[in-house]
Amino acid sequence: MSGLEARPVDVHDDAQMRRFHEIGWRAEMEDGRPWNSFQSYDEQAVALREQLPGQQADPIGVFDCEEMVGGGIVMMGLEDNVDKAFVYPCVEPALRGRGIGGVLVEALVEHARGLGRTELM
Repeated sequence: MSGLEARPVDVHDDAQMRRFHEIGWRAEMEDGRPWNSFQSYDEQAVALREQLPGQQADPIGVFDCEEMVGGGIVMMGLEDNVDKAFVYPCVEPALRGRGIGGVLVEALVEHARGLGRTELM
């Protein structure tokens, strides 16, 4: 994992969106906690492609060369709590412990900071 790079996920690229969803699904659903839930691919794709007024959700992926190995979302309100952002990092479970999460969290924080957010949750 030498070429890790964080960059925005192209929400109109079906292959990237499917991989992004797969990583999130595995991170949440394959961790041994049966009470976790996660959006279906269709729900997530629609939510990221057709965002609600007053909200912004920006997906960021971590790529090893061209393979997405981690992904997260920065979610923000645009009308209130404009100093806050929610961040949701996910790493492919089989690839954990290799620095992907650190690269991802740094990218999510920098993205939120660049949008003027000073408090992350």
